Amino acid sequence: EIMADMRVKGVVPDVWSYTALIDGLSKIGKYEEEEEGEMAVTEKAEYFFDQMRSDGIEPTPATYNALMNVYAKNGDIQTRHVEIERIISQMPHPNVRSYAILIEALSKSSLPHAADRACEIVQSLENATTTTTGGGGGTRPTVHVYTSLINTIGRSNDPRKAERAATVLNDMPVPPNIYTYNAVLNACAYTVGTPEDLDDAFRVACRTFDALRRSSGVTANHVTYGTFLKVCARLILPVNASLRKTIVSAVFKKACVDGMVGELVLR
Repeated sequence: EIMADMRVKGVVPDVWSYTALIDGLSKIGKYEEEEEGEMAVTEKAEYFFDQMRSDGIEPTPATYNALMNVYAKNGDIQTRHVEIERIISQMPHPNVRSYAILIEALSKSSLPHAADRACEIVQSLENATTTTTGGGGGTRPTVHVYTSLINTIGRSNDPRKAERAATVLNDMPVPPNIYTYNAVLNACAYTVGTPEDLDDAFRVACRTFDALRRSSGVTANHVTYGTFLKVCARLILPVNASLRKTIVSAVFKKACVDGMVGELVLR
């Protein structure tokens, strides 16, 4: 309605008008029920994207990313990554945000190859030497990209995912943040496999927790403590119940001292 009103008043929408409109659809779509016969949110976004191009306005990287965000937040969870890859293939110069959206979509799917595909994407970004300028910079992976990659690995069924996640953390060329550390701990907590796999995952979690505590630029939060306690509950076998009790008690006391006893810790 606003776009139509602009035209009535002689105001011609520009690329930023369309980008804001499409970006707005990505934010409100999940909160509104679609009425019978109404276009889906993704169809609305595609309609305005096509209308923009019909008006002779070329989309910027930000416009493409806004369209991808609509699919990331409203598309089918198992197929939205396909639509996002389609949009990226149409972009003259995809930027790192474009690939971050794709990896996030992969991380929320249950596809068996999602982690491997995410690793391939990050590897290609690391190998890229060309950067872009318009609309958001180059394709050098950011901490957000690496954290999304770890999240994707953590949601896989690979019994060695804890070690894979830790490898990403240790090898990434940018400083990790608290979300990166927590993502590794989460991958450990949800490891499923043999007793040896669980023991290896527990060791990875301990190393990660210790590295975080030694870090001068990152501080553990309530999610960190809660996730590490979940690691203890899930990975320390009943035969080592006394060890589990000792570690859980020490971690809980530390969380109390740091003022980090949130709901996750209490659960």
